[in-house]
Amino acid sequence: MTTVPVHNVSPTIADLLKFLEQVPSESNSQAGREQHPPFFLSQVSDQAGVIYEKLRSAVDNKEEHFLRRHAIRRIARRAMWFSEDPESITTLLLRELYRCGYLPANSVSREAEDRVMKTVKGFLLLSASVGAHVDMAEFLRLRSTLLDIVAGAIEDDLYHTYNEEVLVRTLARVTALSLDAPRYDGLSPDTKQTFIYLAAWRALFGADNALLVYKLWLLRYPQWKEMSEGDKDGLGKAFVPFVTESSVLLGHSFAKRLVPRMHNNAVAMTVIYDLVKRYGFGVGATMNNRDEFRARIREVIMAIYRSDIARASRRAWRAVLYIFTTKVLLALITESLFLSFWHGTLNYIAIGVNIIFHPLLLLLLTSWIVAPPKKNTERLITIIDTIVYGGELPATSVQPASSGIMNDVALAAYIVTLSAMLVNLAWWLDEFGFHVIDIVFFIAFLALVLYFGFRVRHAARRMELQGGREGFFQSLIELAALPFVSVGRWLVTKFEKLNIIAIFLDFFVEVPLKLIFHFFDSFSNVLHEKKEEMYS
Repeated sequence: MTTVPVHNVSPTIADLLKFLEQVPSESNSQAGREQHPPFFLSQVSDQAGVIYEKLRSAVDNKEEHFLRRHAIRRIARRAMWFSEDPESITTLLLRELYRCGYLPANSVSREAEDRVMKTVKGFLLLSASVGAHVDMAEFLRLRSTLLDIVAGAIEDDLYHTYNEEVLVRTLARVTALSLDAPRYDGLSPDTKQTFIYLAAWRALFGADNALLVYKLWLLRYPQWKEMSEGDKDGLGKAFVPFVTESSVLLGHSFAKRLVPRMHNNAVAMTVIYDLVKRYGFGVGATMNNRDEFRARIREVIMAIYRSDIARASRRAWRAVLYIFTTKVLLALITESLFLSFWHGTLNYIAIGVNIIFHPLLLLLLTSWIVAPPKKNTERLITIIDTIVYGGELPATSVQPASSGIMNDVALAAYIVTLSAMLVNLAWWLDEFGFHVIDIVFFIAFLALVLYFGFRVRHAARRMELQGGREGFFQSLIELAALPFVSVGRWLVTKFEKLNIIAIFLDFFVEVPLKLIFHFFDSFSNVLHEKKEEMYS
């Protein structure tokens, strides 16, 4: 296909457009394995699988664009419980992704299926090599990182992730050109570039540590699936140092402090990418006419505003469901059993408040979300214009965290304020007859609700640029809620692996449910074969 030459754009954008034009696209019409139409039992299991995955997405409370990779991770882990054959694991994985709604029927080409099988083989070899060099306890700890790697690799095999990668690298390139971080000059150029790359993933897509570890793995060992068994032995020895290095890189202050400084440019790159996706090869003609380009950019920005608000609404309902189901489980099991044993009676008012109050508060916090103001749109168009046509961007300044006696005094004041708020709230709850367990649950879930609420609102307004004037009342409310939001973030970060509902679903619901679905599939295949015999 002939593309329109693009003139007067910056070298960075010219390279971006050139790469996107050359990305190989895999047609959905490519032949996959021939499948016969499912009988009604398989249809029922497919519908049930989609419903279960929607419930699971609420319980896991992951970012919406990470749900697919998390589902791949869960399915791969479960498939490897029952088989070590790459072909069987691949078949089960693809079938489960189809049933969960992440993979349309008959859309996987033979090439993509072969890539997944190759990834599974490489993972099994790597996992065995790592297990041969560490004890069982250490291997179980490393198993989580191994699963993160294979989930990221399988997602790359099945879905178009090339564009995300080149967009991240373009943002990293733009950031490197405007970076002002003299206090971090002691870092080597390669290390600094790695930090910029990781920060670009966080700034553009809110990447979690699992995805960043996978990206680091690709940087270190891009051909890991091509290695022989002998090479895998050396890779297994290097895996523990890699995990240690990853932990250090992801926790470094430079990478963390760089992310918010990249926000405005990341928003601009998001709009440019959406424009390219919308107009495809015709984007060159649009960029050649500066006035038309600005008009098209404005259309894209408004469309993103609407999409973000709709997505935030879905996230809010998932978070409400997560909070409600967790509260019901804890209130009706933990509180009831504990308080009945020690006190003989239940405080139904406290239990009712603990069940109803937090979901309603979260629903209130996530209501009435509006798009960023017009001034934000005009500022964003100016930044995009500068990036595309090669103007000078403001410096991306990164400074280490402040220190000194005044900083210590401010931190102490913050801790005292938080403690005073918690003690005061606990006193009021005690006055209303709440028991200790009631009070702990109320405060913990209040912190979680405020954290989820602020996160949903932030996601809905992710296109809002930094540096704008904030409203007085909005700033006042955020300052008052900040201590509880900090506690909520700490709870989510530290106890993510102790999600009791997710653990319950993993071991007591998902495994038997998937076995039932597998039986339905097998029974439908038998019926199909018998039907063919009738007409043979």
